[in-house]
Amino acid sequence: MIGERLIALREQRATLIVHASQQRATLDTGLTRLDSLAPWLAYLNKGARYVKARPWWLLGAVALVVAMRPRRSFSWMTRGFTLWRLWRRAQPLILRWRAFMASST
Repeated sequence: MIGERLIALREQRATLIVHASQQRATLDTGLTRLDSLAPWLAYLNKGARYVKARPWWLLGAVALVVAMRPRRSFSWMTRGFTLWRLWRRAQPLILRWRAFMASST
């Protein structure tokens, strides 16, 4: 009777050890995904600190939207967003061009 109970406990322990190792692997995968978000979170934190240190920029943007009609301000925002995306996509090309020009001289 005691032997059967010890065998059952050992089987349960082995099952729990396997389950714990699976959970560790799942946790490791999740933490790896979070590590890839760390630069974005740092970037957002830096932006929040910038806005907090310079609240007049935010106030000025809100005042501009209020001064302009909402429809017009929306069209300006879409244009600005489009230009920003274009700039972000062009940056690697510009950097490569600068590196090429620096290496050729």
